[in-house]
Amino acid sequence: MRQRAADISAWAGLDESINLPLRTYSSRMVARLAFAIATDIVSDLILIDEVLSVGDAEFQVKSKLKMKELISSNSAAVLVTHDLKAVKEMAQKALWIDHGRAMKYGDVDSVVDAYLNA
Repeated sequence: MRQRAADISAWAGLDESINLPLRTYSSRMVARLAFAIATDIVSDLILIDEVLSVGDAEFQVKSKLKMKELISSNSAAVLVTHDLKAVKEMAQKALWIDHGRAMKYGDVDSVVDAYLNA
């Protein structure tokens, strides 16, 4: 991890503040750092919870590209989000959950349509 720290902080855009205590980071800085750490290596499964909507537009684009890169490398990605545009851009299947109850599972368009029509 120490060897990859410079690349991780650069990717997260935190070079200037990487040596500050984590408690001084904003919630967006923490999310950027967490995403950069979680996606630094290719793994079999990655769980992403709403992080694609965090940060400025540049970070959001960079994050989506990174997710697509991971998916194309045969990693399984579970994206938990309310961002229907991101779901349509990246997902192959979708699961709509409402208050812990599975409402619909299947192809992205039919699940998103059902969600929007509910």
